Amino acid sequence: MENTFRMRDLEGACQLPASAIRYYVREGLLPEPVRPTANSALYSDIHLQGLRAIERIKRVAPELPLAQLKRILELVRKGVEPEVALSLHRSVGSGASSDRQYNTIEDMAAAADVAPSFIRHLMDAGILVPIFHASAPTFNDIDRQLVLTVKPFMSAVPDLIDRMAAMAALIRQVSALEMDVRDLASGGADAEQTAQISYRMQEFANLWHAYLFARFRLRDIAARGLGPAEMPHHRK
Repeated sequence: MENTFRMRDLEGACQLPASAIRYYVREGLLPEPVRPTANSALYSDIHLQGLRAIERIKRVAPELPLAQLKRILELVRKGVEPEVALSLHRSVGSGASSDRQYNTIEDMAAAADVAPSFIRHLMDAGILVPIFHASAPTFNDIDRQLVLTVKPFMSAVPDLIDRMAAMAALIRQVSALEMDVRDLASGGADAEQTAQISYRMQEFANLWHAYLFARFRLRDIAARGLGPAEMPHHRK
């Protein structure tokens, strides 16, 4: 059964002043409380969990803009640990040009000026991956930017989708292997320690991916005679 809290109880449970709680509600980071009368408000476990998530995120990133915090909390509400949600947002979320969302394939297709079948094709190939999609995928401007970037290359590279699908499958395997490492590293840890381990590993993975892609790309550019010959050493 869900707990209910009056403001004074919620203040004590999360160690935050009423002014901060009302601010988060006013700015849309938390839902409005139930108001039995004009002068009373009842809060729930959703508010307590949200406030604790906000505090955990702000301990790691105290200067995080409000708009970005909102997007991170959307991941948290879907079950992602707060610190991991922050790291995922840093790696793929901060490039979004707005908070716009597209709640159907048709909306996404219209925003990118392509046919809905093209969006489905990219999704089936594992190239376009909504953050959480089941029967009703949700897209944002990052997805739109990806579609707009892929579009011009379709006619130039006839088998582009197949090549990208193969790369996406490999990246998915890497992600699964990294999660296995995370599970080994967090074995025996409590929930908060596991979240901190996950956050640190996600931050390392973000850096490592960028590092490897940059170094491999430099090597391949040199091999094709498209850039300087002196490139970082890589063991074949």
